[in-house]
Amino acid sequence: MNGPRGDRAGAGTWSILRKAITGAGIAFVVGLVPALAVSLSVYLASDPRTTVPQAMRLGGLLFLWFHRVDVSLLARFRLGPESGAPEPGMQPGVPLTVTLVVVALAGTFLVVYLLVRAGRGAARFVEGSGWARGMAGASVALPYAALCLGLAAALRFRSAVPANPVLFGPLEVRPSLLAGLLWPLGIAAVAGFAGGFISDTTRRWPDRAWTRFVRGGLSGGLSMLLAGLALSLGGLLVFAATEPSVTGNFLGAIFEPGALRGITVLALLVLIAPTLAVWALIASLGGCVGVSGSASACLFSYARFPAGSRAPEGPFGPFSRLDGVPPELFLFLLVPLLAVLIGGSMAARRSEAGTPTEGAAAGAVAGTAFSALTLAAAVLSTMVLEILGGEAVGLEPVTYRLGPDIPTGLLLALAWGVVGGALGGAGSVSLSSRRAAGRAEAG
Repeated sequence: MNGPRGDRAGAGTWSILRKAITGAGIAFVVGLVPALAVSLSVYLASDPRTTVPQAMRLGGLLFLWFHRVDVSLLARFRLGPESGAPEPGMQPGVPLTVTLVVVALAGTFLVVYLLVRAGRGAARFVEGSGWARGMAGASVALPYAALCLGLAAALRFRSAVPANPVLFGPLEVRPSLLAGLLWPLGIAAVAGFAGGFISDTTRRWPDRAWTRFVRGGLSGGLSMLLAGLALSLGGLLVFAATEPSVTGNFLGAIFEPGALRGITVLALLVLIAPTLAVWALIASLGGCVGVSGSASACLFSYARFPAGSRAPEGPFGPFSRLDGVPPELFLFLLVPLLAVLIGGSMAARRSEAGTPTEGAAAGAVAGTAFSALTLAAAVLSTMVLEILGGEAVGLEPVTYRLGPDIPTGLLLALAWGVVGGALGGAGSVSLSSRRAAGRAEAG
């Protein structure tokens, strides 16, 4: 017989699963809200107006892009005048498969926040260490991934398109089922584990220095990333204000067709704003943000920068000329400097460092955590365009990735984080010690 202890264990397991399923469902539904809101805005602003099912599908695809799921578009494309007059018995156009990964990190961060809360809720039924609670929190991953996989399968459809100079016949949309399972599974597992891990409010940790450094380092590393993203986004807004002609022309262009269409474009910009902040953060570390794959080009770095309003007549707008960075852009060096000092100071306080050496150690651990978080953000922020299927007419397959140079960004984040975090941690302890000594003398 199992006895009362077995009954309690079974009841606890069922409570964890029930809470995990409920939390995953809430995260899924709430995460869909901004995606569907944007798609509704597109529906209202489009001319000619799309149908409601088409708008809802767009919202579902946007939600999948919150998780970096690749979506393939299959159609027959007009690639030249010769494709307009097919021979009898032949289908017109060239069949191509265009695969897109468009990253909207605002939605990703919202989903991660909801999954952390879901993991924390599931872990409430575990009376164990942070690791045991983390495993309980990670149980939200399977139901959440199942919901996303179901959505990806439901969004595989074929749609007729009006006569146009680009496409022949219907357009087939195919979200990747494998990516629709694995990306949500991985994101939910990490976020749920983190939520369960931090739910251990009793602090059942061994009373050892390394455990304090780990606690403080994780907190400090997250503080570094959040501070860096906030400062980067603020810097981008300030830079936009210093280019009034470009900003004014952009706002005028998006609002010219109507206020609702302008609001829709701004809503999309809000969704990708954290993506731009990640790119700006890695560029401010000294890395490069650009195109890689079938063609490579560095677009943003301390060596190359779009000419902006200085080249308004070029065929590619601000990218018509890439030249040296304006001197004021070097103020972005303050972004990683302030971020790592803030994170190092936070790590020293959370680890209860008593000496500058201990503070420096906690800050260095925070820098290591910062590099890992920056790596994750860089991977999630990378957009992809892949074109396949044109071999019959001499077109080679191409793949383009737009985003940061990940290996360089990782090494730079590690260097900035460890050195700057150590300085911030040591400085925080020294400052606290001097303040305490001053109060003691005054008393």
